[in-house]
Parts: sequence; structure tokens; C-alpha cells
Amino acid sequence: MTNLIYDLPEQLRTVKLCSPLIFRSQFKEYLNESLSSTKQVLIDQFNVINTKSCELEKANQLTCRAAIHPDNYYLNRYDDILPYDQTRVVLRNTNNQNLIRFSELSTNLNVGYINANFIRTIEPPISSNDTILRASNHCEFIATQGPIKSTISDFWYMIYTFKCPIIVMLTKLQCNNQTICDLYWPEKLNTVKHYKSANYQMAVSLLEVNQSDCFTKRIFKVSLSKNPDESHNVIHIHFTKWENFGVPTTENMWQLVKEYDSTYQSIVKRSNVSSIGPTVVHCSAGVGRTGTFISVLIIHRHLRSANCEWITLASVVLMLRLWRCCMIELKDQYIFLHEYFAYILNKDESQLKNN
Repeated sequence: MTNLIYDLPEQLRTVKLCSPLIFRSQFKEYLNESLSSTKQVLIDQFNVINTKSCELEKANQLTCRAAIHPDNYYLNRYDDILPYDQTRVVLRNTNNQNLIRFSELSTNLNVGYINANFIRTIEPPISSNDTILRASNHCEFIATQGPIKSTISDFWYMIYTFKCPIIVMLTKLQCNNQTICDLYWPEKLNTVKHYKSANYQMAVSLLEVNQSDCFTKRIFKVSLSKNPDESHNVIHIHFTKWENFGVPTTENMWQLVKEYDSTYQSIVKRSNVSSIGPTVVHCSAGVGRTGTFISVLIIHRHLRSANCEWITLASVVLMLRLWRCCMIELKDQYIFLHEYFAYILNKDESQLKNN
């Protein structure tokens, strides 16, 4: 569990359930029924999520003022995917990044901007009488866009200062001859590459690379260029089996989840847990594939919890939308979320038991 916390107000840490809770022992049956025939139940749920997320945006007065500030606007890959001020990542010139105060997130709009949002730890429902889904004080993930040339140094500074242990990259660099994520890492082993922006100069070196059918796994050493002796190592898992605006196969997703889990657990075993920062997840825009993968990990954690008796997928997605717009952007991605867990439960339910 990461030690990074930020003091969001209560209304940004809870959402009303937008669909009935599912009893844990009936989850497999629910998935199989929902995925039969036209999948209309899931389509209707996704439409409710879209409606409710718009209502929450208005009710909570969620804004994107930092993103459209003249000093920052060019730092966005897409002009319609912008981070909410209330949950945005703020890059600060300090080593004390463990506490993010809510007042910081919506002030000093031209300072420390990056198109990224904190994703808190969502707690599983604990009772059939629950009407609200809650989040804890801890930040579990950072959801962000794929870096563009002008933000590569800022991206690495974020990794360095928040001590992020893992980067999960869910996109290729090119799609239909267009760049949808810029190459932000050195490709040659043991050679330092420097990245510079208006505020930060970072040094990054590739220590190790391993290739598999579904992903490439790299280890990078990151430091400030002016202070190479104080470095941070981060593991980069690049999943290459997920096309833009599409879904992967359920088996490939399962391979990715297993790799992520084993990597994270190995980090926990050799580290002080309180020193581990949030995992960074990105695709191109940082919402569709990113939101889907984060949802998969959250539901996995809920199902593996010994105290988890009730499940909700729709409300988890709705809560993610409270923190970053458009998380799980497409109907097909929402359906895939259900297909994935149906695949795992039908294949081997023991995979979802507490480790």
C-alpha cells in the first residue's frame, strides 16, 4: 500500500451506488447472464455511468482550469482529455511528496502542471445495506496521458519525486501512422539520456530489458541530472497487445495482471512499504485503456479480500470518473471488464482467492 495521501473532501471520496450490489458467491452467475445475448444490461449500465458522471462533475464543480491555463495548454496531448483540478498531480520542488493538500490542487494553476490525476484506493462494499462506495486516504495509482515531447522530463520527474515503483504502458507508440505516445525512454542499455523541460532536467538510463509475447519489461534508473547519485529505479511494463479504441484478449490481460502482481509483490518484499509510491498507468489519452486496466486491478483486489462479500463494477468505474474524466471510455471496454472476470472465474476461480 502506498504511503501517499491527499486530503480530498468527503464528497470526492464517496459515490452513491449506481447499480445493485452483487453477492460474491453469485458473481460468476451474474457475469455469465450479463454477457449472454445482446449484453443490454451492461450497455444500460454504461449509459447510466455516462449520465451519472456528468451529474457528478456538475454537482462537485469539477474544473480543468490548470489544464487550459496559457502556460499549460500545450502540455496536453488531446484538448478534450484534461485533468480535474481537484485531483490533479502537482509537481513540486520538494522531497516531501507524501501529503498532497486539497488546497494545492486548485491554486497556483500555472505551477507544477502535468496531465495526470491521482487515483485513490477504492474500498470494497462491506454490507448489503451499503448505498455508498468509499475511497481511503491513500493514492494507489496515477492515471496519465502518454508523454509528448514537451512533457517527457516532467513525466520522469513525477516518477522520481513520487517514488513510483512501476509504470504500466498500455499503448504502442504509433497507430495508423500517427504518433499516439512519444518515445520517452532510452533504447540503448546502460547509456544515460537527459530530458529537459522548462522546470526539470532528468537523467534516465536503461538497466535491463526482457521481452515476452505480450509485453516488454524494462528497468530504468531515474535521477535529477544535477544529482545523479540520488536515483530511483522503476520497472516499466509495456503491454503491446491492446490497440487504440479496442480491447485485448482476456488471456493476454490475465498475463499482464499476473506480471503486474508478481512485480509489485517482489517490490513490496524488498522495500519499506511506506516508501512505495503509486503505480503510474498510461495509454495514449490516459482514460480508456488506462481506466479499464485500473478497474481490473481494483476488482481483483476486492475479490481477493477475505472480507469481501459484495461486488460492484459499475460504481467502481463511476468513482474513477470522479477523479479523471472518461475512465473506461468505450462501451466495449466496459463489457470487456465483465468478460475478463467471467473468463477468470470460468477458467480457475482459485486465481481470485486471497494470496
